[in-house]
Amino acid sequence: MGHPPTPCLLGVTATGKSSVAAELARRSEGDVIACDAFSVYRGMSILTASDDVPPDVPHHLVGVLEPSASWSAAAFVEACDERVTALRERDRTPWIVGGTALYLRSWLKGLGAPGPRDPAFREALRRRVAEHGPQQLHAELRAADPERAADLHANDVRRVVRALEIMRATGRKASELRGEWDRPDRRPARLYGLRRAGPD
Repeated sequence: MGHPPTPCLLGVTATGKSSVAAELARRSEGDVIACDAFSVYRGMSILTASDDVPPDVPHHLVGVLEPSASWSAAAFVEACDERVTALRERDRTPWIVGGTALYLRSWLKGLGAPGPRDPAFREALRRRVAEHGPQQLHAELRAADPERAADLHANDVRRVVRALEIMRATGRKASELRGEWDRPDRRPARLYGLRRAGPD
């Protein structure tokens, strides 16, 4: 018999995710797996509201890395896969909870933009931006991958650089790889969202 879909709770900071997730985990004999770009680091509780982790609910990927350590969507997918599998083997319900949509989408669909990072290449592109402004780099991306360039403002230098880096590493357009997110989910999941309440 297969496992039921993995429940995923997503929302921005201050929507009450932590308390809602803890209560749902209690009711379902589950654990919480943090899907967040910051709460994995020690000392980030001010940014992520991770101070309110209840002691009676096991939490994973919270405060386990030093701020100097590297963390990425790829690292999250690998760590999350390991924990979901281990919890299912113990008949525990894994609740994937957080505010980093890219991480959750990568876990559901796979990494839509693979390719190793090239620090030297990235630094060279940043120097070009510093010398000539962001428009030149954006124009280069527009010529090579117009679909991805249309999604990005020229001032979004980080993502423009990443798109060019992906093409250099893989020989494929970043837009083509992102399109792979339209494929079926890697694992069955059920998504829930929280949002801040509006004014009375």
